[in-house]
Amino acid sequence: MDANTTSSALPSSSSSSSTESQLLQALIDRGWCFKDMDRIRVLITAQFSIPASLCTVDSIESELLNMDLRSIGGKCLPDPSLLCKTSHLRGPVVLQVCSSRDISRSSIDASGNSGNRRLLRLKLTDGHSEITAIEYSHVPSIPEDVIPGTKVRLQNKADIYGGTLCVNKKVITVLGGIVQSLYEEWQFKRKYLDVSRHSLRLSQDDASSCPPPFEKLKIGARVRETSSLLCTSATKETRPSSHTTGSTVHLNTGFPQTSSKDGRHGLAAKGETSNSS
Repeated sequence: MDANTTSSALPSSSSSSSTESQLLQALIDRGWCFKDMDRIRVLITAQFSIPASLCTVDSIESELLNMDLRSIGGKCLPDPSLLCKTSHLRGPVVLQVCSSRDISRSSIDASGNSGNRRLLRLKLTDGHSEITAIEYSHVPSIPEDVIPGTKVRLQNKADIYGGTLCVNKKVITVLGGIVQSLYEEWQFKRKYLDVSRHSLRLSQDDASSCPPPFEKLKIGARVRETSSLLCTSATKETRPSSHTTGSTVHLNTGFPQTSSKDGRHGLAAKGETSNSS
């Protein structure tokens, strides 16, 4: 191969720099936000250096999908303190899934398939801050067991209510990607949760199949308690009324008794009667 052929096969430094800038701008137009542009330029240059490889926006993006946004992503989400005051998020914006859960079901039944009746809650990040997204209407492209590290693209205008992002199939697109460290961590947690759910189901089944615990019948205690209540009730019924004046009721006989003052007046009256006679 002569010098002319070699020079035509390898792009010049000026044309390579121009191509890198074009690819970088194309990625930004697709919603990618980077905190270190030089690192992305190195990635593009590495793609150019691979023999018989076609360096395009799609090929660069496929490499970025498998990278953690926490290491390459630039800040593009509003601050958490300002989310409640934000009404919408304008796309395109590429975010990364941190976690997902179908909040329409209990954690015990979360391993099944709920179909169109699900209500997914997603935690998304730009690599710096997080935002909660709710599946406002069913998005078929999002699997229920979406893996952390998966990239999604928000496009058009996504509404935000009370700091929560509402997504539908017109707003969000799943790009894919596997971040190896996040994938392995997700697999480990999933296995642990499956074992926990299975053990919980077994314990619940055992509890439902067993008879209720035996309780000893305490007849004597019930009789004493009833007698105590009856005595208390009888005492309340025989207690003199606060409206009775001039006489009291004898608790044993029930006959009225005069007071000491009334007794002295009665004896004096009897003495006057005997003297007059």
